[in-house]
Amino acid sequence: MNLLKKIARYLFMSIMIALISAVILVGAVLAFTQTSWFKSILRDQVISIVNEELNAKLDFERIEGNFFKSLILSGGRLSLGDTTVVSFSSLELSYDVWSLLDNRVDV
Repeated sequence: MNLLKKIARYLFMSIMIALISAVILVGAVLAFTQTSWFKSILRDQVISIVNEELNAKLDFERIEGNFFKSLILSGGRLSLGDTTVVSFSSLELSYDVWSLLDNRVDV
């Protein structure tokens, strides 16, 4: 019986350590997404992908927001050749993460 208690205690402690580690890891990732370094990397990736997909040139100065409710693109423009199609000082994108995970887009 004593051996069974030790095994149960070991399993319980292992599960608790794994859960605590997972919570800390998720918190660290969420905190990292709010850094200017991450937003700069994301900005470069968004510009690269949009420029390839649209056969146009998107450029903007920075990304702001919290990534879970909305993003704000500041100081941007979309150009086709030498012609500026759209220019904006601030463009806010609001969305619901849960509906996106459910493969729904609410406009």
